[in-house]
Amino acid sequence: MAVTLLLRVTVTYNDDTTDVVKVPVEQTDKGKYEPTVSTAKIDGSVAENSTLSNEDKAKVTDKVTLPTGVTAKKYNSSATVTLDGGNPVVEVTVTYNDDTTDVVKVPVEQTDKGKYEPTVSTAKIDGSVAENSTLSNEDKAKVTDKVTLPTGVTAKSITPSATVTLDGGNPVVEVTVTYNDDTTDVVKVPVEQTDKGKCEPTVSTAKIDGSVAEKQYTK
Repeated sequence: MAVTLLLRVTVTYNDDTTDVVKVPVEQTDKGKYEPTVSTAKIDGSVAENSTLSNEDKAKVTDKVTLPTGVTAKKYNSSATVTLDGGNPVVEVTVTYNDDTTDVVKVPVEQTDKGKYEPTVSTAKIDGSVAENSTLSNEDKAKVTDKVTLPTGVTAKSITPSATVTLDGGNPVVEVTVTYNDDTTDVVKVPVEQTDKGKCEPTVSTAKIDGSVAEKQYTK
């Protein structure tokens, strides 16, 4: 059987007479529930007043958790990073089904993908640089060798695509850089074919005066 809680309220009129009324009370969702938060890893800057992308806002709101079985009307992330005790946070407004709201602070950290920017230079490969050409393992190694990370930064893996693609009409090979936090960057390494790959010498028999026994002669 449901119990209705009542709050006694005394009303005092201007002539000092009084009425006592009983007001039914219910606790708001804001009062009932306490959201919890965990750290969100975002690609954008975590410097104070930095603006969040829509993708980073989604990552932030995803780190706000309500008790099991509790839902909210919506989660609204702030558009910018603020500092709380010197640490970067993003404020999120939780609107409950009764329209009461909680504001929580989600700690944010920048991903390695956001922090670092790989640079590339042209790779000279022996294989064809025509679109959809397949790379040999040797050429893949030459391509990955042309991806450079900032000094002191390491990656879990640097993995080239198996084929050549075109970027603005120019041949490139896409390379996926996987950082230590498992975020990834995809960069495009320009490729050129070596003369060795372009040209194929032909030979014919050379007639020589000297003996051809047990020795090799080169032109």
